[in-house]
Amino acid sequence: MTKATLERVTLHRAEASCEPIARFAVLGPLVGTLDVEEVRYGAVGLQRAAVLMGWSMELAPKGGGGALASVSAIFHLIYAGAVSSDPSAQRDLAATRGLADAWPYWLEHLTTTLARMGLPPHELPATPPMGLSTMARAAFDAERRIAACHRPR
Repeated sequence: MTKATLERVTLHRAEASCEPIARFAVLGPLVGTLDVEEVRYGAVGLQRAAVLMGWSMELAPKGGGGALASVSAIFHLIYAGAVSSDPSAQRDLAATRGLADAWPYWLEHLTTTLARMGLPPHELPATPPMGLSTMARAAFDAERRIAACHRPR
């Protein structure tokens, strides 16, 4: 596989929900739980590959209780020169490179969505946390197993 060049990033799907804002004033700060929702790889013609990279975050009161707000987004990334039939190369592109390339878009989406809901910003690092790469690889592997179960025999 030749070196992949990121050509385009688009927001594929976004969802957000929030409990009535009055409850937040009494509860104080919220704690976020970040999860990798989806990691997929697919060839787009002979010279391009598409990666779907998605996250979700639930925000709950610091002392415990159920989630009061959630934000999720899936980004569609197009890479030139990234087509490979090798599952390991596909996994590296989707779960490692896709994670790093889509992360700034996720941060911006999360920040603006929380502001639109009237919630304070949630601090996340400028680069993906170390454990997130492991979660992305696991999500990619799970997607491949599910896809293999649905292939015609």
